[in-house]
Amino acid sequence: MDSGERAPTSGHRDDLQGLRAIAVLVVMLNHAGVHFMGGGYVGVDVFFVLSGFLITGLLLNEAYRHRSVSIAGFYKRRVRRILPAAALTLVSTIVAAYYLLNFVRARAVVTDAIWSSVFAANIHFARIGTDYFARNQPPSPLQHFWTLSVEEQFYVVWPALLGIVLFGRRFTRKHQARVSIRALHRLLAVAIALAGASLVWSILQTRTNMNAAYFSTLTRGWELGLGAVLAVGFRTVVRIDPRARDLGGFVGVAMILAAAVLYTHETPFPGYAALVPSVGAALVIAAGIGRASTVGRGLSVWPMRFVGDRSYTLYLWHWPVLILATEYVGHQISVATNLLLLVLALAISCVTYQWYENPIRRQQWSGQATIFAASAAVASVILVAGVATQKLDAKGLAIEMPQQSVSAPADLAQRPAIVSAKEEDLLLAAGDTSAKGLPEVAAAVKAAAARAPLPAGLTPPISGVENDHYVPPSGCAAYDGETTSNICRLDDRSAGRTVVLIGDSHALMWLPAVLTLPGWTVVPLAKTACTPDKWRTSGECGDWYRWMVRQAKHLHPHVVLISGAYGGDTGGTARAALDGITGLGGDLSRTAKHVIVIADDDGISQQPVDCLLRSDANMQTCTTSWTQDQFQANDTLAQHATEIGLGFIHTRGWFCSGYECPMVVGHTIVYRDTGHITTTYAAELAPVFRRAFAAAIR
Repeated sequence: MDSGERAPTSGHRDDLQGLRAIAVLVVMLNHAGVHFMGGGYVGVDVFFVLSGFLITGLLLNEAYRHRSVSIAGFYKRRVRRILPAAALTLVSTIVAAYYLLNFVRARAVVTDAIWSSVFAANIHFARIGTDYFARNQPPSPLQHFWTLSVEEQFYVVWPALLGIVLFGRRFTRKHQARVSIRALHRLLAVAIALAGASLVWSILQTRTNMNAAYFSTLTRGWELGLGAVLAVGFRTVVRIDPRARDLGGFVGVAMILAAAVLYTHETPFPGYAALVPSVGAALVIAAGIGRASTVGRGLSVWPMRFVGDRSYTLYLWHWPVLILATEYVGHQISVATNLLLLVLALAISCVTYQWYENPIRRQQWSGQATIFAASAAVASVILVAGVATQKLDAKGLAIEMPQQSVSAPADLAQRPAIVSAKEEDLLLAAGDTSAKGLPEVAAAVKAAAARAPLPAGLTPPISGVENDHYVPPSGCAAYDGETTSNICRLDDRSAGRTVVLIGDSHALMWLPAVLTLPGWTVVPLAKTACTPDKWRTSGECGDWYRWMVRQAKHLHPHVVLISGAYGGDTGGTARAALDGITGLGGDLSRTAKHVIVIADDDGISQQPVDCLLRSDANMQTCTTSWTQDQFQANDTLAQHATEIGLGFIHTRGWFCSGYECPMVVGHTIVYRDTGHITTTYAAELAPVFRRAFAAAIR
């Protein structure tokens, strides 16, 4: 091959701009909540394949023409293409969050922006997602930056590897030998091997830890690698019959759209499922290599090219617009309104594309100018983030009364209780009254009816409420990717009686109360996110469940406590959850002397942080009104548990009075999100819990 020959994989292709349009449109419609686009997130996979193809094609073309690969030149182009628009989006989102959101949410956006500015957003969001206790929070307006991070991390390695394979270690030197067919075959073999390894890891990781797999460069690298394989193997592609490639192009579009329509948030992803949109994108790309394809003519029409040209800025802007609007109004926005917001995002992207992105991208920068521009972009984000942090911290201090920090688990016994020791003795003598409402809860509901203001001196502080959760000692519970845990004996290890606590995070949230049981050794057997409806299924939760049952039987506990998330669900999930709990209880009743089910809390309808920090917040606005339907699952479980001889601890009266469930009881914030109670409130309920426990084992 002559050194001046261009690779047919390089250069502008209108059909690929149309493919970009499909990718960004399905992503946006999915994010807007359009019901038939439940799998629209696959547009990201299309972007990855496209990026791998185009970038590799550009690198190959440089290798053919100049007999070298300039790493500096590559990153100079990436800086011009990526950083200015990304920095503008990050700074704008920080400023918008400062003015539109409460200080807790805005502070989180600032943190997300800093991670995103250094292209580590995927690591950051994977870490948050892996922390189950943070999953129920609203999505970040910058969460979509994880895709940019994956791409840039991939391109830290790929250009240098390509140059080394083609030219050896001295690939950056000018006037190397021209690219040989043998070198091209070596590069193709390397690309296939790496993409294959990444795909295998993606499949394995999706089975064990889908959240980590979703954000990981190692599990997404094969999609970029697939595009790279197409670019390197162009000689093979152009030999395929044009009619077959045309047919493949139409099949590819169908595969992308089918995945976007048929997949849902419950589809195990990426893994095998990501093959459908990724291979579909590859077929569309292959159809137009070296020629104008039939499907390409349809993709090249002006509206598709218009959206495709602006797809990068449109992708950057649409998600902050949707999320900031939703968080600002404090409730889910209708699909129609979201579509109007997407039109607004399109308008913003058109302006920034025309007057900001294009002028910068078309400039010719020196190496020093590139370094300066990159540094200035990151520095601008960090500077704005620093100023915003200082102002938000001041705003938080002005809103909140000085509070004591949230107590550590070791201090649980010293926390104030709703019921005093003297009152507890009287209640124990009176028997189990746990189904009745607590006076403090009734008083909170009465205050809500009178529209009373929120009490001062809330505990935990509003700024720390989302982190007020009990975390068992390391290894004492199973999390994502784990099907076993250590057998930990907590509290009084010398006690002659053992109580085993079984369930998910809704069981773990009771540990602050369970650990106050005098004379008991407590053994938690819990796995977060494994709700009772998943216990008797295949997969990770099923594996953990079978391990847990064996351990529980081997321990021969005096008491088994079972709890899990199901409250408020009246459909098939609730029925499966109730069957899981009663089935486990019946099985373990032959091993343990007592099996007791702890009722799931019925939850609340608003995030505590968002409700309590609204300017018009009061006891009524932060009290949830339910109907009987919300309580049905707990009532049904209580009935079934009693019928098969299981104990049951009623908890509704600890959270609700009638159909009203306040977010604040006394001076204590009850919930840290819509379903989990705070460690502070669980500790205050300890005397009430001990009373109910004692009554259940009589």
